[in-house]
Amino acid sequence: MARVMWIRVVALGGNVCSGLLTAAWLGPAGRGEQAALVVAPTVLAALCTLGLHASLIYNLRADPEEGGRYFGAAMILTCATGLAATAIGFLLLPEWLGRYSSGTVTFARLLLFAVPFGVVTPLLSGVLEANGQFALANRVLYFQSLGALATLLLLAAFGLLTPISAAAAYFVPTVPSFLFLLARAQAVLRPRFTVAAPYPRRLLRYGIRFYGVDILGAMSGYLDQVVIVFLLQPAAVGAYAVALSLSRVLNVAQGAIATVLFPSIAAREAASVVATVARAMRVTTVVNATGAMAIGVAGPSLLLLLYGTRFAAAVLPFQVLLIEAVVSSAARTLAQAFSGTGRPSVVTGVEVAGVTTSLATMLVLVPAYGIVGAAGATLLGGMVRLSCVLVSFRKVLGIDLPRLLISRADVAWMAGR
Repeated sequence: MARVMWIRVVALGGNVCSGLLTAAWLGPAGRGEQAALVVAPTVLAALCTLGLHASLIYNLRADPEEGGRYFGAAMILTCATGLAATAIGFLLLPEWLGRYSSGTVTFARLLLFAVPFGVVTPLLSGVLEANGQFALANRVLYFQSLGALATLLLLAAFGLLTPISAAAAYFVPTVPSFLFLLARAQAVLRPRFTVAAPYPRRLLRYGIRFYGVDILGAMSGYLDQVVIVFLLQPAAVGAYAVALSLSRVLNVAQGAIATVLFPSIAAREAASVVATVARAMRVTTVVNATGAMAIGVAGPSLLLLLYGTRFAAAVLPFQVLLIEAVVSSAARTLAQAFSGTGRPSVVTGVEVAGVTTSLATMLVLVPAYGIVGAAGATLLGGMVRLSCVLVSFRKVLGIDLPRLLISRADVAWMAGR
């Protein structure tokens, strides 16, 4: 977990530097246009996974002797859904980006061809994670982050940095990253391409139940941006993008935990899964809460120093989103107990409650309060998500609610003693 976290810190550093560069160079309106271009292919890639990343890990752990066939069947399924999502996005983008120029819409359509790579890449990472190669599976994160930063710097040096070229820079490392992971995954497990029973059926049986987690996770992560792109002007979108990217510094710990945790608990006995998940939640919540307090105090001054007074509107949403990051991290870490015990549909239900709450309140608050309303609606959705997870332990698993406060034993475990 520590190795994965370090990789994510490096990747985060690259993302922050990229955000600083594009915000300073493009201004709020240009940063908003660039964010609108990037959101569509990212969201579509997340929406057409069919839950196969998690399903592949689960089935590889449950039936390792047939791993090659599961891998091959999953590759066929994800490639098909990626191509279908690209076609659907091509048709829908002009309506969603109605506030933007025809040139922006045309280029947004071109970026959709990155969607199939974005769908298959998590599958390749899943093969490595199922075999315990967590650091290797996540190394692509800093390659993508630093590759995008290098591309942005070159564009700026030659005076070619525009909202369109900045958006393209984020997708430049996509193909090399895909090829790297493909070679590594095939070295670990040779895919045997098949659509014969029972492999697609077993993958989809678990995957469809987990699919709601993928869809709703993507919606909760990008719902606020999708709504404000549709309802607000590009300058407001740019300010919110800055607030969101800075607040997501806190996702490093939860992301590292999630990467290691699920492959480690998949298909294990329920009591052991709950004990492991609860301890992980206690540790990450303390880390995140401490970080949120420190960043919340120093962040506003730092934000204005780095981005300038043009982004002053991002300060309050940034502070609200820090609280949301702590709450949602705790909820999603605890929710892995249900995925690990073969009940991903419970996690889907939890995400439905959170996303529905966020969307309903966002449609009311965003027109009235702008990006502050979007941040508040996102926080409310996180609180509902955590409440639902806590209620579900006894109702679904028949296990008492695990201890939520950290202890000396947790500290000793974290230190490896």
